[in-house]
Amino acid sequence: MAASSRSGEAKPSQKIRFKQSTYASVGSFTSQTLIKHVPNGKKAGTKSAERYNVYAEARTMEEALSLGSRVADFLNDFEKGILRPVGGVVREPGEEVSLEQFAALSQLDKTLYNFARKAHGLKALPRAKVKAKGERAVNSEGKRHTRKEKKKRLPTPRAHRALKCDGKMPLLSGETAQMQRGRLIADATAAQILERAAVDGGRITDDDILRVFRQWRFKKNDTRINVLPEGKPWVFSDTLGLIRDRCGKYMLTGPSRYLEVCRVLNRWMKENLSSAFCCTSISLNKGYAARLHRDSNNVGPSICRAIGNFKGGRLGYFRDDDSSHELEALQADHAQEAVYLDVKADFQLFDGLRGHFVEPFKGQRLSFVFFSVSKYWKTKRDVLGALEERGFPVPTADWNSHAETLLPQPRGYGFHRLPRMASLAEMFGQPPPRVVVKRQVPIETARKKKQPTVLASLRAANSQEVPYRCIYSSKGTVKLRGTSNGSCGATTRACAGNV
Repeated sequence: MAASSRSGEAKPSQKIRFKQSTYASVGSFTSQTLIKHVPNGKKAGTKSAERYNVYAEARTMEEALSLGSRVADFLNDFEKGILRPVGGVVREPGEEVSLEQFAALSQLDKTLYNFARKAHGLKALPRAKVKAKGERAVNSEGKRHTRKEKKKRLPTPRAHRALKCDGKMPLLSGETAQMQRGRLIADATAAQILERAAVDGGRITDDDILRVFRQWRFKKNDTRINVLPEGKPWVFSDTLGLIRDRCGKYMLTGPSRYLEVCRVLNRWMKENLSSAFCCTSISLNKGYAARLHRDSNNVGPSICRAIGNFKGGRLGYFRDDDSSHELEALQADHAQEAVYLDVKADFQLFDGLRGHFVEPFKGQRLSFVFFSVSKYWKTKRDVLGALEERGFPVPTADWNSHAETLLPQPRGYGFHRLPRMASLAEMFGQPPPRVVVKRQVPIETARKKKQPTVLASLRAANSQEVPYRCIYSSKGTVKLRGTSNGSCGATTRACAGNV
């Protein structure tokens, strides 16, 4: 039911209206106009802010559209002052374009040009080819297209064409169609970067990685409970490469099917390190500061790198953590002993089994952690082959022996004793058990000498002429006891002195 005009509320079907000056200004933009958005320009915690923070990283109008911006967002953001042009190709005010030139423009340029016409009170030019009156779309048999045929005739998205994909990939768990589209575009961008690097022999740069992951759509991950900041139910986090499920099976993660993204990350890591590093997995993190935690499922050293426009965000690391302290006690009693690694400047080596966290930051931060899953050597050969196909440098026996020397052993932060638990006797009021105190015997006197055999004792007695008497014990063993009458010479069974 539509609201009355007296209430001042807009009807549900009412279109958003912008100023004529807004249409004129945005109408002078082109797809190649350089733009800049204000960081965190929308209310935090809203869906609009989540979408805005993604496309706000764009540098051109065309890139913003590929990152999820809508045409109406250009008008809205410009009118609110959170979008402004900073250069690039612009159109002169009042510039006329012929129909032939208009037909050759991209869809975005056509829309922007029509904004300029609307500002001057002119009718918008049609963006699509107008069919003649009475003309119908027919197939080769002269019949009208069915719905199934019309679907086949729809143009394939540019990212899908670059990947030679028909766009019918099944959705992963927790992946929406919009997320898949962004990931496919990121994969196509990674393929272009790798192709360029193969032609000119150049390195993969931080800007290349930033370009890929501005288009990547992250999953809202609520399973990484050990890193969740206080008060947050989820974080933007994905994992590429190898994982181990709860049943102990080793497999590739779902996002690992985007091969070019995996390859460009691994090549970036290899080309920017002074020495070789092996790993089985990569953790992708966006826009959150992980709390103090230990990665108990890792093995060997890890490396971390962060990129983006941000301040702060260093990796806090307890270098001498030997896991003898609880994390809360480590943070409370030894916070001053933590070291801070500048992961924005370069790759930093650390041990994921020791306590580490992310320093608070401001801005847009992307971090990548390269690590190895514990007991990865139990992985099947076909899975290891798939890892190598994605560019992962799988650890070898030689690497494992070398990795042990990369990090010094933790010295610890002092002896930590757990609180004493009350016994059942104390809980139910029973008297404490009797304490038995054993006499401490020096080690020298406590050692027992080896007992000589019967034959050796008899021989020693005869040679030294020491009188002995044979005693037959009830256990069937022979004991010798010294006497003053000399040796009896009797057998043990017939000995008169048996007891």
